[in-house]
Amino acid sequence: MEVLLTGIGVLCLLLVIGYMWQPTMLDTARDELFDLRDIKLKGFFINKEHGLNNKTYAELRQLINRYLRYTEVANVWSLTIAYASLKAYEKREGRLPAINNISSDDEETNEFIKTIRCDCALIMVNYVVRRSFFIYVLFYSVAITCAAFYLISRKKVVKAALESAKSTFRNAVARNKEEVEYLVCVK
Repeated sequence: MEVLLTGIGVLCLLLVIGYMWQPTMLDTARDELFDLRDIKLKGFFINKEHGLNNKTYAELRQLINRYLRYTEVANVWSLTIAYASLKAYEKREGRLPAINNISSDDEETNEFIKTIRCDCALIMVNYVVRRSFFIYVLFYSVAITCAAFYLISRKKVVKAALESAKSTFRNAVARNKEEVEYLVCVK
């Protein structure tokens, strides 16, 4: 019976991951990319009075749209392979592929381009990590374990916590002892 209930629990967990977790993570990533495109990118070019017909604006908008389309199929492995192939191309050719070379004559716009590219990459990395429930749980498990080992290695912190726990326990025992004596003496 316990095995059956465990199996049902695992099946329910897989259904939650497949039908709720991953679509929610996809929506979150796409919302972040839409905000980046529609608020940050458009706002920058309107405020700089470059206009929305600017070539750099069109290229950055196209880049973000490619990221939006890529979110449908993105996973840890495809992102890792894409990153590795870009780095190999850059090492071999000394530059990124032409599709990724977006630049402007204005230095402030070039800094903004770097910011947009970095924001897109961070959104995608966050998405693929969050989408992979296993990696997400593994990451937090490792983080909690590292924090625990760090606290254990800090003997002063652990010693102070143990002393505090001991004194709290002693006070509770003493208070309970007084209450028991009172109850026994009264009756």
